[in-house]
Amino acid sequence: KWDTTPQGNFGLDVSYAQFEATNRLAVDWATKTDAGKQRKNASRIAADLNMGYRTYRSCLGVIHCSNAHCAITIRPHTHSPADLAKQLTHSCKCGNTKLLHKPCPNKSSLIQWAHGVRYGNVKAAPAALISGNTINGTSAPEISSVLVHAGRVGRMRNTVLGQAKLKGGDDFVETFMDFQRQHPGFIVANTMLGGVTVISSQTPFMASQLHDEACQIDGPFNGIISDAAHGWWKVQTSLLIISSVFSQIMLRWVPVLISYSNGASSLHYEQHFLALFEAVAQVVNAHNKSLIDELFAGVVDFSEAERMGFINAFVRFWLKHSNARLENELRKKAETLLRGCLQHFHNSITRVKRIAAIV
Repeated sequence: KWDTTPQGNFGLDVSYAQFEATNRLAVDWATKTDAGKQRKNASRIAADLNMGYRTYRSCLGVIHCSNAHCAITIRPHTHSPADLAKQLTHSCKCGNTKLLHKPCPNKSSLIQWAHGVRYGNVKAAPAALISGNTINGTSAPEISSVLVHAGRVGRMRNTVLGQAKLKGGDDFVETFMDFQRQHPGFIVANTMLGGVTVISSQTPFMASQLHDEACQIDGPFNGIISDAAHGWWKVQTSLLIISSVFSQIMLRWVPVLISYSNGASSLHYEQHFLALFEAVAQVVNAHNKSLIDELFAGVVDFSEAERMGFINAFVRFWLKHSNARLENELRKKAETLLRGCLQHFHNSITRVKRIAAIV
């Protein structure tokens, strides 16, 4: 039998026949119903519950008398806030002239999909989900050991409920700072100045691969190879820049620095390479080895922006570290440390060949 006064944490699944037999799961509480924002392609006949059509019921609370000895309660009008305000101007039947509205924060959801209707209280906050204050007593950490942080649980909860929002401003900054606190040392460099955003990350294992033997340009593996992947991020103009070295132990190319970049200008590449050079310097100094130019040598594609980014980063690095050479000397030296990628060269020749008639 359907309880028309559901309270606390609750949830149930019913068939469409039961849904109609209970007057669409009617409740005695005063509520305001709102379909809200639906997921794309949401439908009442969706085979996936998460893609079902959602309706939200917000409890409007009760109106009670200001006289503590009066037990009269009044159902709020559900049409508009103006109707509620008008109700509060009336007198109580007990003769008292002042009525008070006691709001209720509860919000429940109805999800209609191909196999019936799911109805439940969706107000469980991340803290409640972590502690186990849920419908069946199950806590988020029981589902996965990573679900112990309120921020992560909250984001996953919003995703499941179709309420996930793209955050910005202070929300993004705070989330980014929180991520760095949880993973100290993973973000090794970042800049967001002048429209250039580059965030570089590196694990201790990645850093350990930057030893002097792996960075040498001589031999078949050509030191550090850097390339940028397009189409990796949601924003098509953003790049995933990766620098890798060849591991003689694993016989595989291993990334040593990964950067998010919101563009492909020389300024963007400069930030990535500067973080790379600083990482190389830290590893070499930790092993009491000499830091020489050749350890920065590497392979890039035939992008002028990437080439200039490398050269500018090389100059900035050595000027910062009190190198005795002049800027023009450093630029000439940087040019000798670059090698072009044969694969990118072949691709360029192929593109030119295809448009030969136009050229």
